[in-house]
Amino acid sequence: MDYFLQNVDITRTKLSRLKFISNNVKGKKVLHVGFVDWPITNSKKNNLHLSIAPICEKLDGIDINITPEIVEMLLVPNGNIYSSWDDITDEYDIIIVPEVIEHVGNLEDFLTTLNNFSCQIIITAPDAYSLNKNFKEDINGFVERVHPDHNYWFSPYTLKNVITKYMPNKVLSNMYWIKGSVAAVID
Repeated sequence: MDYFLQNVDITRTKLSRLKFISNNVKGKKVLHVGFVDWPITNSKKNNLHLSIAPICEKLDGIDINITPEIVEMLLVPNGNIYSSWDDITDEYDIIIVPEVIEHVGNLEDFLTTLNNFSCQIIITAPDAYSLNKNFKEDINGFVERVHPDHNYWFSPYTLKNVITKYMPNKVLSNMYWIKGSVAAVID
């Protein structure tokens, strides 16, 4: 087999990201990493944190983009808001990391922090290859449609690779493809 060809077992699902996450957090104590969704925070429309709050037993959020306006907009009755990992003392059934990992500055530190929690973790990221319409070459160079804060593109293999490399105490139980995103469920 070619050294550069990597085989990743991945389950395709027709569920939306919201439905996929909702199915996994219902009735559970949840930590939502990157819950603010800055700079496109919108409490009235399409906000994942507010959408799943009614079905979670507890829903805490952690994000570096905390302001008084964010607290007012996104603090839910069944949860807390944190801006530092050091402030978190609760235990969770599940941690969700939806479309956040591509923004992280230091993947090793971030995944090592997640590795310290004793619960299931779901990580989703935009899938570079399913979004190939975002890449174009023109006569002046290369044009890429991408969030200006993204540091990485992930494929099923690269997401699996960084998880297994930097979260050695965890077991990667399943990989999913969800309409343009790749997802990893880690136990």
